[in-house]
Amino acid sequence: YDTRRVIAGTETKLYELLAGAWSDVSTGSYTGGADSRWSIAQYGNSTLASNLSDTIQRSTGTTFAAIAGAPKAKIIFSIGSQVMALNINDGAFKPDGWYCCASFVETDWATSVSTLCAKGQIVSTPGQFTAGGRLGEYAIGYKEKSIFVGQFVGAPAVWDWTQVAGGEAGCVGQEAWADIGGAHFFVGQDNFWIFDGSRPVPVADSMIRQ
Repeated sequence: YDTRRVIAGTETKLYELLAGAWSDVSTGSYTGGADSRWSIAQYGNSTLASNLSDTIQRSTGTTFAAIAGAPKAKIIFSIGSQVMALNINDGAFKPDGWYCCASFVETDWATSVSTLCAKGQIVSTPGQFTAGGRLGEYAIGYKEKSIFVGQFVGAPAVWDWTQVAGGEAGCVGQEAWADIGGAHFFVGQDNFWIFDGSRPVPVADSMIRQ
């Protein structure tokens, strides 16, 4: 409670910086590869970590442990009373999929209208979710050439996803964006962009070369 944590991950382990030294806070060894990246989110007093190769991990101050029934996910973040996962494997690999936990219960991933745990896929544009995060009350999902805004609408759909007008603006990778306070700054294939929830605005026209 009320303690800043510094977490780092490798292909097979999670570590926490404690008293100036890195301490192994893994449960066994994970199965990430050379291209794996950890996504880490804070939900209340629970720290969550996910790498798409292993079930979402949870720690409340000590060792991380897998959340029973949770999916594997490339991207996780807290939004409202839920944890949102993008680019998921819920028994089948769904790179264009989204999944949210039950409201106020980050350990409950059993889909249910009553608990507001839900999942779905975004197939109106091709490709996988490459990045994502919270922007105010909205969930933002980036593909390489498109952006989707998720709005909480309650049962039965729970989250309603709308594609953002803006041509082929999208984000190139999991770490290629930043929350700059009221907007996202992100790297596209052909430009740098700022997105405030309404439309993406290019900020490097005629300046990007390679």
